[in-house]
Amino acid sequence: MKFLLKILVIAGVICSAQLLKAQSDELTPMEMHELHEVLKHNKDMFWIEFDKHIQNGGYIYAFKKDWSEKLNILAGKIASEKVLKERQKLLFEYLQLVTLNAESFDTNIVKRAFKEVPASWKAWGIENSPDVTRLIYTLNDAVGIEKYAEEIGTNIYDELPKVLYNIALQAEIHSDSLKVLKLIDRFDKEFPESYYTKRIKSEFNYSPFKKIKNGNKIPQFTFENTDNSAEIISDENLRGKFYLIDFWGTWCKPCLAEMPYLHEAFKSFKSRNFTIVSISMEDTKGFRAGKWAMPWNNVLLSGGTNSEIAQTFEVFIWPRTILVNPDGIIIATDLELRGKELEKTLARFIKN
Repeated sequence: MKFLLKILVIAGVICSAQLLKAQSDELTPMEMHELHEVLKHNKDMFWIEFDKHIQNGGYIYAFKKDWSEKLNILAGKIASEKVLKERQKLLFEYLQLVTLNAESFDTNIVKRAFKEVPASWKAWGIENSPDVTRLIYTLNDAVGIEKYAEEIGTNIYDELPKVLYNIALQAEIHSDSLKVLKLIDRFDKEFPESYYTKRIKSEFNYSPFKKIKNGNKIPQFTFENTDNSAEIISDENLRGKFYLIDFWGTWCKPCLAEMPYLHEAFKSFKSRNFTIVSISMEDTKGFRAGKWAMPWNNVLLSGGTNSEIAQTFEVFIWPRTILVNPDGIIIATDLELRGKELEKTLARFIKN
């Protein structure tokens, strides 16, 4: 009798799982469209407030959106909704708001979403759906996001390398060197030609393949100053100075958000054996005639991200910043040189 009951329980679990999958695939084209419109509206609201934050001088990485009212309304609806498909749509929207820089949210509802919204749900493929890589960043596997994200990357996006890259990024941030090395090995075996394989090998400090990192010598370079073609900017000419190499572009919002910090740092340290070399893929003279003059060395990078220089300096993200000491040794990169951290880092090294 006990054995029979056990069989019935197992059969019930299997049937429930099959029913969940069957029900979750029942979104009609009209329902998919309606869900897309809801998600689009949320994202539009996010970008409006984000742009205001930047225009008011806010730091790009400090921006948080107060979704509390909307999240509370969704939480109430989720708790009372009896129809699975309708509840899945509400949970899906809840996940999207979490990824849109929500100040706070209920992790129990997120856990419920992972249980009730299958990774194979077709809505994951629509525009403005929750950003899986942002879920990884926001939750840091606190509620089992990594396994869930891998399934989504395989089933819907066909972008598993991108998902795995972001899992590795979180491991790097939390100093899990073993996890990073294991993922590098997996990339080599499963995705040898992937763009993200190049990134994980070149970007992460725990990667044995990374060249642009603290303690290494800056690669040789020779540039022509866009404001004076007779002036050559090279690693040799800059020897004896502290200098910041800044890969940027006018199309890059995070780059533009750094402008006030770069100008303030230049003003504070230019008389203390420090300069900046800004490298762009486009002619920036028109931009520099406006609010941000960038009164330092400016370079036009021909060939863009595929150029030999971009590959040598491992430019996969924008902005890409590298601080070099008077001996030509790299002493800081990227996050140490963003926003208010820039002047703090310069003050740590430039004592005179």
